[in-house]
Amino acid sequence: MAPDNLDTAQLVDVSVAAELYRVSQSTIRSWRRRSAEWLPDPVATLNGGSVWRRSEVESKAAQYHLETDLHRTAAGNARRRAQGSYYTSADTAHFLADWLLANEAKKILEPSFGDGIFIAAIREQARRRGLERPDWLAVELDEDAIRAAASNVDLMPHEVRQADFLSLKPQLVDAVIANPPYVRLRHLDSRSAEVAQQAVRSAVGASLSPAASVWLPFLIHAVQFLRRDGVLAMVLPSDFTYVAYARKYWKWLGDTFSTVSVLRVRERLFPDINQDVVLLLCTGKGGRSEQVAFKAFDTIADLLAEQPSVDADISVKEILGGDRVFQRALAGSDAWAMLEQEFPHLLVRADQLMKFRIGYVAGDKRYFHPDAEAIKKFRLPPTSLVPTLTNARRLRGAGLKTASLPEGAVDSLWWPSNDELSPGEHAYINYGVEFGVSSGYKASRRVPWYRVPTVKVPDVVLTVFSENPLLLINDGHLQASNSLLCGYSQGVDAEQFALDWYSPITELSVATEVHALGGGVMILVPNEANAVHLARLGRSAEDLGRIERALEAGDVRAAYETGGEALRLAIGEDNSRLVETSIDRLRRWRQRA
Repeated sequence: MAPDNLDTAQLVDVSVAAELYRVSQSTIRSWRRRSAEWLPDPVATLNGGSVWRRSEVESKAAQYHLETDLHRTAAGNARRRAQGSYYTSADTAHFLADWLLANEAKKILEPSFGDGIFIAAIREQARRRGLERPDWLAVELDEDAIRAAASNVDLMPHEVRQADFLSLKPQLVDAVIANPPYVRLRHLDSRSAEVAQQAVRSAVGASLSPAASVWLPFLIHAVQFLRRDGVLAMVLPSDFTYVAYARKYWKWLGDTFSTVSVLRVRERLFPDINQDVVLLLCTGKGGRSEQVAFKAFDTIADLLAEQPSVDADISVKEILGGDRVFQRALAGSDAWAMLEQEFPHLLVRADQLMKFRIGYVAGDKRYFHPDAEAIKKFRLPPTSLVPTLTNARRLRGAGLKTASLPEGAVDSLWWPSNDELSPGEHAYINYGVEFGVSSGYKASRRVPWYRVPTVKVPDVVLTVFSENPLLLINDGHLQASNSLLCGYSQGVDAEQFALDWYSPITELSVATEVHALGGGVMILVPNEANAVHLARLGRSAEDLGRIERALEAGDVRAAYETGGEALRLAIGEDNSRLVETSIDRLRRWRQRA
């Protein structure tokens, strides 16, 4: 209850406080639990919840925004994003600070301190625990961040290094805490890329894949700074749990630390960006571990309260095998264990039936897919115009087969004969040279530049970006660009493959094997599509009609559900519900807040 002398009109609840601080309501509650210095004490309880004086909250919120430098310029944000630097939310920083201090860190390395939020969090939590201030080795390349740190962050001048961290020689520290840049190596200048490669070669004796991102050499190099029994806490992209170029480094981690833990939170740790991340926590430098402790939490508040919704031990050996074991854990390992142990005869990898590759890569899409006006102007002959699919959005609502697609869904690929060109085609080639098409990245590497290679009619086509991938039987014998995946039969009939594809087992496997972008949309690449498991459920041709009708209605998910009855007959009601529950769990993780 509010005391009688309080004006309730001047009070704010959790929701209003969250708006004033520009954070989530769960953040306000977690600040309240740990008595964060920038949140005033509540003055009363109304309707079961804490309330504060508006004037006190507004004053403290202004202090909070100043100290954490939330009013960054748009230009500064753009520059940091280009560098792959995503700053860490306050709650995550305080969680990691508590974890590090509990491991008795006295000297700490921060290899890319950015806005200094980790340093501020450790200062606050050390003060709360009555601990001495730790010493820092604080590294940052950005001059603006270093200038801001001079007034906003508790650092001594001798503790700061303005440098590319990957070029620094190791010096011993007790702990590492970091949110490294996520930019890819191929986007760095040649000197910076070589510095990153040299740091990795010095540490592990091998070069990184060109596909790697800078966070990986940051992780590897940072470990070289740790003294024996040192600890490490890093915010890393969730890519670390599945990308091929990072896979072998799980063994390196297991051979380096006594414990390796991965934490994932469904609620966004970075509210302002569409980046999934995990928290990597390692203890006991110089030890060895064959297991990774994986915990997943629904909210940041659950993370702070140590209340995981998923708690699993994953063997390093399983990770090295290439399976999406972290995704399987999120799904609930019971579903996959049941399918693989009790019904292995039903499961088959997609690439045993249909091999998926990207469609052809044209280069300048407008030039190589001329519209009606260009075809008429240059009198391009029909024999050089190949019907093709270039836009996945146009495929929805037309059914299961490409022969049923409306005219507007099909484009023309200009694919002239190598032997004889018409006068119009010669003019079109000159036009392409004049406007720089021939000097484009793809065209300039071809001989002749104007003939698109690897044009081959697929048996099925599969959409690349989707919540539920759309698979079509290519009975229209159309080509397909790299906007789609192309499937080539390994001896299976395309209609039979469609029957096998559209079932809950495929839906579960796609959700497990295929990586997702923000907002729940998955992006299929050939190796992931080929690794998807299908179920041979012995469905009848009548089910093709049910799939067809669902797709004509534009309901792709309903097409997958047509296999539900056959699945229940094959594995039983209880097991089928287990599969459906796992699908829902993974969908919920993709479509997180």
